[in-house]
Formats: sequence, C-alpha cells, structure tokens
Amino acid sequence: MKTVIPGGGILSLFVAGSLLCASLAHATMITISMAGGEFRTETGSALGTGAMLQLVNLGANGVFDSIGLASWIGGDDSVVNLPFASGIPNVDGYASAGSFDLTDGVGTAGTLDRVFNFDFDVNLNPGDKLGIRWFPHIAASNSYGSTAPAPGSFYGQFTRQGMSLYGDAEWIVPEAGSAVIFDSLITTAFGGSDFNNIGVASFQTPGASTSVPEAGSLLPIFAATFAALCWYRRRMAQ
Repeated sequence: MKTVIPGGGILSLFVAGSLLCASLAHATMITISMAGGEFRTETGSALGTGAMLQLVNLGANGVFDSIGLASWIGGDDSVVNLPFASGIPNVDGYASAGSFDLTDGVGTAGTLDRVFNFDFDVNLNPGDKLGIRWFPHIAASNSYGSTAPAPGSFYGQFTRQGMSLYGDAEWIVPEAGSAVIFDSLITTAFGGSDFNNIGVASFQTPGASTSVPEAGSLLPIFAATFAALCWYRRRMAQ
C-alpha cells in the first residue's frame, strides 16, 4: 500500500481521521480523502449540508467542460457514478460518488469532509484527473441519474491539477492499493490561500429562461412610438 502523507499546517483540522481511514486501503481498491471549505452558493452563503456534490472524471483533456443542455456533464467529462466499496463508514447512506453531501452525519455548512473507498473499475483508471461539483439547490438525496439540473441551475466546481498548494495530492486517481488525501480547497475566509470566489457556485447550466414582456405591457410603448412617428411626419410635411 502506498499512502500520500499530507503536508500538515492548514489541513491539520481535517487529516487526522483521513489518515486513519487511508490505512484501511486494500490492494484491489483505492481510498480517496477530501476535505476543506468554504463551499458556497451563488450568493456567497455557506453551502447547505444537504446539497448535492458529485465526483467528476475530467476526461482526456483534464479540465472541466461546461455542462450541456439537460445534462449533468459536458464534453468528455463523466460523473464517477461508481458504487462505494466496503470498509469505511463514511458514505452516510449514499450509494456512489455520483451523489453525496458535504460530510458524514450532520456536519457544518460549507465544510467538506469525506473519505471514499472504490474498487478498481475500467471507468476509473490510475492517472485519471478528478474534480468535484456542487449544486446548491439540488438535494443530495436526488441521486445521479434522476432528472438533470433545470436550465439556469447554479453550480460550483473545483479541482487541483499541476500543483499542490498545501502539500497534499493533486486530484488524480492513484495506483491500486493506494490511499490519497486530495489537496483541499481552503479559501482565505476559511484560513487558507485559495481566493474566496473559487468556492462560489458561479456557473450556470445552459438554457436559462429570459424574461419576455407580455403583449399587453408593450401596448403603451407601441402607442407612444406611433404618436411620435405621426408628429414627425406632420412636421416634415410643413
């Protein structure tokens, strides 16, 4: 078993339990620990403890692609809708990483603290880049595979690729039998170095409805325009 040891410091509030769980990884599975904060809604409020989060495979391009119309994903992304393996009691009743909430138990709004076990699968390979998405107005109980987000739904997303800000692992699937602690999102308001806006659900699904004036509300405008045109024509005829 290979364990990625955290850098300490800012993550000290989260890693003690994660390290204990990481030691449980078996040769045929991987253990992924995620923690941090503060995850927020589009208005900047702390993300509710029952809001939906998803683990996302970022595909060959290694970046988030914008969510498509009437879909959970876009481009070559895929939701890691793999069943959790047994051995770590942190899943809190959720069946897969396609839908879960911030933490096992009651938790604290805006604060992520999860440890997941996965058996190796053809859809989750060593080297795959991962990220996390959150939907402030969709309950985690609405499992992935149900109705896709409504047009204009707000969501946030985060990954850590190419660098480690706090000394932990990039968000990349490890080798079989490994346990990793992903380098967390920890905003400045939360005592970290990530900009606060990174934790805000500032993205929207496509197809947001726009306000279209009712026909009746346009009549005064048409009347005023017609009157102005008549006045102009009379003036020009003089």
